[in-house]
Amino acid sequence: MLGTLLIAGGISAFVGYTVLFNVRGRKAERALAKARGTQNATSFAEIFPTDAERVTARILYPRLEELTFTGELPLLKEDRLFSTPSASSTLPGEVATHDLDFDDEDLWEEVIAALKELRCEAPESVIASGLQGVETVGQLVTALAKVTSQPDIQ
Repeated sequence: MLGTLLIAGGISAFVGYTVLFNVRGRKAERALAKARGTQNATSFAEIFPTDAERVTARILYPRLEELTFTGELPLLKEDRLFSTPSASSTLPGEVATHDLDFDDEDLWEEVIAALKELRCEAPESVIASGLQGVETVGQLVTALAKVTSQPDIQ
């Protein structure tokens, strides 16, 4: 009986924390979305300098956007893919960079799906190597554009 109560209490605490985390994430993203304005895959792609990056960004954008709490957050190149212990804004004002808090596995699945859509047949080891040290949305797009541009793996 006591074991059942402890299990139920643990499950309740986990559910409560998850709900609170999601509510706080959605609230923060709605405020950021309002400050940043509207964005679509094309306008996101336009912030990258090379054709390879723009093509990659256009394909990757809806996948990244879907991984956010609201599924509608306009992205900056400086947005961090994962949370950092002592994260602080690097830009002034309300459009500051944001920790997206993506799950490693979810992001990896979306990266692989985007590369397949780009007809890139790179082995996962090459992809993983190309993503070493990637922390921001801009770095991710640039790294994936480099992977897709390698002629021997397409």
